[in-house]
Amino acid sequence: MYWLREEGVAMGALRRSAAVVLVAALAWAPGLMATAAQNRAPVGKIRAQSSGLTTTFTAVMTDPDNHSMFYKWRSQVGCGKFTPGEAETATWDRGAGTPCAPGADASGLVWVHVTDIVAHVGCFYRGSASGDGGDCVSGTDISRRTRLILRDKAGKLVVSGNMKLTTSMEGADLSGCVANQELFLVKKKGSKWVTKKKFATNEKGVFSTEVAPKPGSYRVESDQLFLGEPSGDSVVFYNCLYSSSPPIPNR
Repeated sequence: MYWLREEGVAMGALRRSAAVVLVAALAWAPGLMATAAQNRAPVGKIRAQSSGLTTTFTAVMTDPDNHSMFYKWRSQVGCGKFTPGEAETATWDRGAGTPCAPGADASGLVWVHVTDIVAHVGCFYRGSASGDGGDCVSGTDISRRTRLILRDKAGKLVVSGNMKLTTSMEGADLSGCVANQELFLVKKKGSKWVTKKKFATNEKGVFSTEVAPKPGSYRVESDQLFLGEPSGDSVVFYNCLYSSSPPIPNR
């Protein structure tokens, strides 16, 4: 999963451990942010190559705009050992860890999230035999609303509220869009919004934290999140959109 700030000039404020790598990619492609509206998503599929008890999965991808691509692998294999790669490949050793029983291989699901920073796609593969998976697809957009409350308490500014979905899909488990989500408390400084603290929602999308009670306008933001959820013998992908609470003044 990758997070991306999507509002105006804050779009380049990438929030995760690979931020340095992603920012370097933006420097490599200086026109990327300026042409975000025209950016085309990566295209491709997962190709599996099985040898003995090991299957290597490769995301065979092309970016139509020749931008660098970044990968995040996930699996639901149930046996053996799945090793996600940091680039376009991952492996499933069915003889390692808890070895797979004969005939159990076909139940495994492997998927990958691929992004060129602006566009996001997901691809999946079922089983361990050699072959090609289906074409990668964009996720269904899921909108979220963030509510912020500020109050003074014992010399601290208590920041609380919740994140809720504004998109509903019958039968879909969208809890991952609000549960345990990374949030950023930002404060307005001149024409910019500066991050003051990073924290997270709980499993129900509720949050609470404390900061020094300085005057100014605050809001809470969450970056875009791309999810892959196993569903039967396939994977459904969701794009949980950027969310920001309305600005709240603290006087």
